[in-house]
Amino acid sequence: MGMSSPESDAIAGTGGAPAQSAALPSENRDMFAQLATLGRLPGHNVELRFVPIHDLQRNRLTTFFCTPAFSGRDASPVLGYRVFEGMGAHELPFIDRAILAHAVKFARRLAAAGTVAAVGTSVHYETLASSKGQEIYQHALRAAGVADYPFLVLNIEDVPTGGARLAEVVAAVRPYLKRIFVHLPDIETSIQHFGHLGVAGLTLSLPPQSDRVTAMGTAKWLIRECEAQAAHSSVDQIDSEAAREIMALAGIRFGAGAALGARAFYGDANPADVEVYMAEASAEHTADNSASAPRVDQHQHA
Repeated sequence: MGMSSPESDAIAGTGGAPAQSAALPSENRDMFAQLATLGRLPGHNVELRFVPIHDLQRNRLTTFFCTPAFSGRDASPVLGYRVFEGMGAHELPFIDRAILAHAVKFARRLAAAGTVAAVGTSVHYETLASSKGQEIYQHALRAAGVADYPFLVLNIEDVPTGGARLAEVVAAVRPYLKRIFVHLPDIETSIQHFGHLGVAGLTLSLPPQSDRVTAMGTAKWLIRECEAQAAHSSVDQIDSEAAREIMALAGIRFGAGAALGARAFYGDANPADVEVYMAEASAEHTADNSASAPRVDQHQHA
């Protein structure tokens, strides 16, 4: 079964979209439609970028994650849901619906060109913590046909400390796709008391300018959480070569950050350019590992 058009069904409010779409002013509907189709939020300097995620254990680039970004003229980019802080919480489901549509559009373009890569999209915890938000987002998942696309990854973001309703939030999307990650807020938010959530992975942000002890402690904590869930581990904000080495040594599976390459793609990127970048990144990983591997004295043989 093919995917229906997420731009028409999931964003513009056609094809039986939830009645809640009509509650948004027309200018907001148009604004979020442009976020879905063009990857830009008019008048807000917000754009959607596809950030590379690297497999630290297999030494290759595997995934591109659709990430909201704010770019000021003289400031470093701000990533994630912080770029939407000026908007109301009632708009989050429509923002998430737009991000999903843009990610699926990119994934379909890569697949049509024969480029093998997973594509990630995010959903805010609060979207799935309300019945109205759940209805809007579940409809968007059905309209996009994500159940038939095994390489789509969903990351639940902005989980509050403690995450009291996390099991309910995960259950709201589990019937629709297999690859669900949860971005934990900190190492104080253990999820082991929830039992088995049925997620594919857990993500954690490395604290800025972490020293080696902090970085290793963060990695080991996350791996314990992942082992309890039979889930993959993922760390972002890996911004130094030392942190990258520590994450790989600790056994963290996936990573992202400046130390792994700062390039990101837009939704209209040429799939051939994406494929070339993936090959170059994998070759660079291999070269780095070869350079850092211990040398064996060829005269020392048993």
